[in-house]
Amino acid sequence: MNIAARCAAVLLCAGLFAACSEQQQEAVKQTAADSFRNEFTAAFTQACLERIPKKAGLSAELAQKVCSCSAEKAVETVSVADMPKLIQGDAELTRKAMEAAKVCKDEVFGTKAASAASGAN
Repeated sequence: MNIAARCAAVLLCAGLFAACSEQQQEAVKQTAADSFRNEFTAAFTQACLERIPKKAGLSAELAQKVCSCSAEKAVETVSVADMPKLIQGDAELTRKAMEAAKVCKDEVFGTKAASAASGAN
């Protein structure tokens, strides 16, 4: 095998190794992002449950639905990279997360359906 062929083979192997390495790096990044999302969602849900006043009279099941939904909507709305800012109280990100959470209130309590029904009469 001549030198050009060997160099080409070495370059091909190096390229394949780099590609595998990038895939492994992406897998690690994705696993870390998924883990962070799961932890954030659990913490958000717990904080939400703790903030619901007892006098609100929500059942544990209903409170769990609202808080879980709100956590999921917040995760969908705020990027993983921005979540530390949200946790630190960034006003714009908090507003976005709260807007997303309003959808949950409507879904769980049927607010939009009730408004539409009362408006149709």
